Amino acid sequence: MEAKNILQVTHIAFLSFSLALLLSTGAACLFILASPYLVIPFLEKGANQSAIIYQLSILFLKITALFLCFDAMQSVINSALRGLKDTFIPMLLSVGCYWILGAGSAYYLSMQTSLGARGIWYGLSIGLGSTAILLFLRFSRKLNAEGKKL
Repeated sequence: MEAKNILQVTHIAFLSFSLALLLSTGAACLFILASPYLVIPFLEKGANQSAIIYQLSILFLKITALFLCFDAMQSVINSALRGLKDTFIPMLLSVGCYWILGAGSAYYLSMQTSLGARGIWYGLSIGLGSTAILLFLRFSRKLNAEGKKL
């Protein structure tokens, strides 16, 4: 890869990362701030459990906001790595983070702590967050390695 291409790849990738973070943060803010209004259309009026379901739904939307940001970042970074023809190691990192960290912590947090159903979402967020971090580190190393070859 030429030095000019590495510079272009770096600029495009970081622009993509920034855009994904900006858009997902905007959506996350919408989920957090507008959660009471997003939930109401899906509830039956006068149902016995509506108050409990209402509170849980708002809580889950707020947790989903965090999940959304992590998912956007890992998806964009994974795509950038595919563009660099780096697929095998990112696949292993993703599988490890999703299944070992994500599913494992989701199980632990939901079954072994008092978090219950919230623990599932926290665990899945841990899996996605760790995937995003590890893939970003992989992407940075890959660009540094390409730059040193020149």
